[in-house]
Amino acid sequence: MKDRARARAPARRVREADQVSVSPGRVPRMSVNVHLTLRVDNLESLTEAELVKTALAEVLRAHGLDGQVNLRKFREPISVKVTTGKWPVSVRGFGAWSDAFEKDAKAAVAGAAPAAAMDLEWGHPDDDRS
Repeated sequence: MKDRARARAPARRVREADQVSVSPGRVPRMSVNVHLTLRVDNLESLTEAELVKTALAEVLRAHGLDGQVNLRKFREPISVKVTTGKWPVSVRGFGAWSDAFEKDAKAAVAGAAPAAAMDLEWGHPDDDRS
């Protein structure tokens, strides 16, 4: 009987490591589900589209999205597109993360195809359930 009481004791205590501490005025970073649609147009050739695709693949890898999104090159019209597909991705700290992702994507596209136009849209499927 003593052994059972000892086995339960740790479960009743909340360990300090399990507690979430938040500084006053600071909001904990939460995960949100988002859909991503990024399209690059005004490309001059399929070679330029391939350069953009390669540059964006590196950005996706750096931001942990490789394997979670579709990255495709199109012939007519010549363009590159990144989409999440049917399922959204879960992102922690979306505000700061999305700013960094957009900055890196713009820089990658501009480096590969200076005259290209990039359009990026975020969808919030959790908001759409209302």
